[in-house]
Amino acid sequence: MKIGVNDIVDCKIGTNQVAKVYLGSNLVWEKVVVSLLLDDYPNALVAYDLRKLSSSYTGSCIEVRRASDNAIQNIGFSNNILDTASLVTFAQGGQCFIRTLYDQSGNANNAVETTFTSQPQITDTSGVVITKYGKPSMYWNNPSSGGASSNLTFTQVQPHTLFITQQLEVVGGAYANWLLGGSFYDYLSASSSNPSTGTQYLSNVNPPNSVKQGNNYLNGQLREFVQNEPNFIKRDTNFNMISMVHDSSASRLPYASEISKRTQSTGVQGSSTIGWRQSIIIYGTDQSANQIAIEDNINKYYGIYPDSSKTGLLDDYPNASVAYSLRSLNSNYRGALVKIRRLADSEEKEIFAKYDGTLNTEDLLDFIGSDDGFVTRWYDQSGNSNDLTQVQGSLQPKLVSAGVVNLDGGKPAILYEALADQNLEFTTRITDNRSVFATVNPFPIDTRGYSQGLLGDDSTIDYIGGSGTQWVAQFSPDVYNGNNYINTTATNLRTTNRVLNVKVLISMIHLNSTGKAARLSKDRGVTTRTWSGNYQELIIYPSDETANLTGIQTNINTAYSIY
Repeated sequence: MKIGVNDIVDCKIGTNQVAKVYLGSNLVWEKVVVSLLLDDYPNALVAYDLRKLSSSYTGSCIEVRRASDNAIQNIGFSNNILDTASLVTFAQGGQCFIRTLYDQSGNANNAVETTFTSQPQITDTSGVVITKYGKPSMYWNNPSSGGASSNLTFTQVQPHTLFITQQLEVVGGAYANWLLGGSFYDYLSASSSNPSTGTQYLSNVNPPNSVKQGNNYLNGQLREFVQNEPNFIKRDTNFNMISMVHDSSASRLPYASEISKRTQSTGVQGSSTIGWRQSIIIYGTDQSANQIAIEDNINKYYGIYPDSSKTGLLDDYPNASVAYSLRSLNSNYRGALVKIRRLADSEEKEIFAKYDGTLNTEDLLDFIGSDDGFVTRWYDQSGNSNDLTQVQGSLQPKLVSAGVVNLDGGKPAILYEALADQNLEFTTRITDNRSVFATVNPFPIDTRGYSQGLLGDDSTIDYIGGSGTQWVAQFSPDVYNGNNYINTTATNLRTTNRVLNVKVLISMIHLNSTGKAARLSKDRGVTTRTWSGNYQELIIYPSDETANLTGIQTNINTAYSIY
């Protein structure tokens, strides 16, 4: 739940704390309560975080330096998170930098940087605390824009398991963005500045096999951090949690003593992180048994990816052939919801769901700025990898206009602009549609014959609009003679006209599994026959979902407040 663009993190009636907020019978907000991580999973070698991790830790969170006069002050915790009020008071409207990041493990292995130009930043030039997604964050500066690589040094340890939350500002660069540093090359990143080879988390040469061959995870999903390995994933500029359980049987365990550059490293960008970090927790033991629980604790607080304990529509009603949405539909799906192209330079970025399953519009606008943003890929959450794509810029529907996210009923919506011939192509044509659920808003009403079809195809016309402004035409009896609904009302879509600027849920149960579609939504090659208006969700099943009809409709309506 938001007020404007701001997420609500606390709610009170008078002085009384509110745990849940309902709109009618729908739960719209619930207070996130997170236990102190080290109380549940102790014995870390080092534990650095901008929230409190242990009830037995009585020290400060950080020691900061005020840039205006180089004064130093410890900043502690308030309600188990960084005391931002004290930090702002000390900042006096200017920049503060972290001199010491205190170790909460009990081992007093603090991470320190005394060189002014190498200290990570914690307040901006106006004295405002730097945040990412509503939580305080340390900023490691980009040396290519003028300063030294930010860094913090601690007494050397040998990690066996580690957890890091970060968002990178710059992805590439030779040896950039080491996860951890020190006197060894144990967390060496790619040595190339080439975008195709210089964005890997780990070099395939220097790090020991215990690091390269261990179990490495991105946002809870097992991935490979070395190029050319199966399931390899590159660095990106999304907010991520990195978890690594090193393989102690493969070779020696690695060494680390810096966050995050190699000692005395030089170069255009250095090896330090370039971006934001919030949490670095290192264990000297194998935490495989606790890995998921530790990740869940970190994720529950920082809201990095959808909570796997909260089911989505596809958890309750599985086996869809395709499923596209601007919310999370599947607790097992950790991929992006959409890929967006920025108009000014045609750069593209994947946009993911937040912890609560909603589209990360903050990350979206961080990337787009005041520009326009167009959808190049709408990801299939069904597990069948049948994404909707469009490579031609002029045919891509829009999600952001002049720095403003397109909304419908307060929720993000993909806009197919009027008469613009915009459409997205299925990776693989679908030929066995039986049940279709589409959340749409047609505007303006296109009066051209057979326009604004819900779906399109290369050869068939199963979902083409009517000759006037009817929802479907008379060409596919399996479609128009099936059980069709607008919201929850049984409706003859062949004789019912579209209504201007009214969001509806269209539910269609065909007579047979014969519906065919190749795109969303142009009819064959006819440029006058495309959808105009908003599209928020499309789910297609090859099966008769009559038994689940009410449940699916209720789930969608709860998310989008349609009727």
